[in-house]
Amino acid sequence: MMSFGIPDREVSDAAGGVVLVYEDISTVTSRSGKKEKDFVTDEPVYESSETVSQVRRFAEFFLNMDDSCYNIRTNLDSWQFDTPEQRPWK
Repeated sequence: MMSFGIPDREVSDAAGGVVLVYEDISTVTSRSGKKEKDFVTDEPVYESSETVSQVRRFAEFFLNMDDSCYNIRTNLDSWQFDTPEQRPWK
């Protein structure tokens, strides 16, 4: 936990402690397309779509009133978690 440094934010754990939140949020754009034939004109018709979403990578350390860590929640893989200096995580 010490290697993560200053958290991005702190929130209450609703039990008198805090949750130290480290997170990176990125926007991901996915594009797809397909080609079909128009049945009337027999000409090719191109359709495309775009999806924009946000990806949140995080590590959360739950500290009780004595500043003891009692839980960790994350969606990072082990390499990302073990190398916090490589932020932003990808």
